[in-house]
Amino acid sequence: MSDSLKEDYDLAEQLKNKARQYYEKNTYDSALDFADTSLSIFKRLNVFDKMQECLLLKSQIYTAKSEFKKSLEILDECEKLCLKYDLNEGLMKTYNSKGNNLAYLTNYPHATVAFENSLKIAKAIYHQKSIITSGLNLLTIYTITKDYKKALNVIQDNYRILKGTDNKELFSKFLEKIALLFYDMKMYDKSIEIYNSLNKYLESTNNEVRLSNIMLYMGLINYSEENYKDALKFYENSFNLKEKLKIDFIKVVYYLNLGNTYLKLGELENAEKYFKMFLNEQNENKLYLGMLYESEAELNIKRNNIELAIEFFEKALEVFKNLERADKFSEVSINYAKFLKTISKSEKAIAILEEAMKFCEQKTLFSNLTDTCKELLLIYTGLNDLEKIKFYENKIKYLNLLKEKKENKTEEDIAKLISDIKNLNLTIQ
Repeated sequence: MSDSLKEDYDLAEQLKNKARQYYEKNTYDSALDFADTSLSIFKRLNVFDKMQECLLLKSQIYTAKSEFKKSLEILDECEKLCLKYDLNEGLMKTYNSKGNNLAYLTNYPHATVAFENSLKIAKAIYHQKSIITSGLNLLTIYTITKDYKKALNVIQDNYRILKGTDNKELFSKFLEKIALLFYDMKMYDKSIEIYNSLNKYLESTNNEVRLSNIMLYMGLINYSEENYKDALKFYENSFNLKEKLKIDFIKVVYYLNLGNTYLKLGELENAEKYFKMFLNEQNENKLYLGMLYESEAELNIKRNNIELAIEFFEKALEVFKNLERADKFSEVSINYAKFLKTISKSEKAIAILEEAMKFCEQKTLFSNLTDTCKELLLIYTGLNDLEKIKFYENKIKYLNLLKEKKENKTEEDIAKLISDIKNLNLTIQ
């Protein structure tokens, strides 16, 4: 490399480092400017591995700005570059970043593929830290999608690697994911037990960033157990700590959680304040938007704003239908139908529930389908429609049989999962 080219290379490297510094200071526009300039120089020099680093950094900046679709566009470009020039480590990191962006957008099938691809490369080049990172990301996805068998495989693989090292930080992250798995299975005591252990470790290492995450999880548990005052305390402490540290975090999650908690506590003005803050924040996650509309409907019911409540119910249904989330669609439909009954609009309630029933049948969601049929049965009982009463009574009996068969199989999987996890030494030495 000639002296002039070496100078260009060094300049591009300096600009890339400067971009990262601005990114870490949350000064995203400046970070993007430096990253773009660095990328253009590396392109001119045909330094492909450095081009990959710049593209990956740009995607991280857009993710931090909550512009996930833009980030994914850049990652597509990065993936093509890595495949063309056999940049395996870069490809591994690209797939992992893709998975994180797709997971935020609740595109779990494609996120799973991305993380699995990342893990496959990590194993091929035996990049130990990335094997664990991709594995833990997959564990989160398998938890959300309730694929407990695959979750257990990941837990066992990571446990074997981690117990052979002395990396307490990674092991603590591993425990955090297991606690999240227990939370998802509604085994709150086991989840809290792990979080309490993690708290001691994180306090001893003064890791405030992860302590704030644990507070968020504790808030979720308390909210699920209807301990709303405690949930509020954990949410606020987590939010305030992240603000104090000036780190990136997805604020819409906090605004939604805080708003919902105040709503449950009957503090409607505070609930409305956080819902407005949610809408003022950058957000590409339509699932969260649908959940906000659902909460806004509940808020307006409490305020006796009938027309606004109906408007928000309809908005929520539209979002969940477009997302093909039959579970959320049926949940909102049931609450909407209950509200419609109170204002003497039973025919409208029936139409809403029948649409939800068809949607659940398409997705074979027996539990949601049963709940929807039960609500229809209540309406027809009130209308004294004997034919419909008999129809839905028989349908519910049939669905309960299917549900019982499916739940027994799931319970077997959960029992084995818990048994196998218990055999692991889940303490930080």
